[in-house]
Amino acid sequence: MVLASRCPGGRVTPTYGAPGGGRRLRELGVIAAGALSGPKARLALMFALGAGFDAARLRDHFEQHTG
Repeated sequence: MVLASRCPGGRVTPTYGAPGGGRRLRELGVIAAGALSGPKARLALMFALGAGFDAARLRDHFEQHTG
């Protein structure tokens, strides 16, 4: 699962540790979309899955390329 923000600006970060917070979601395996909007994150996820990325490579891809 990739988490993106619906806000017009800003980014998703693993900051807060409360239930539902970014840090807790990351611990559960959710991948932050960084500064990508929902539609852009969805396309990036589709392309990566289509290219055969496994979970570890998918996480690395989003962390490196969504800066």
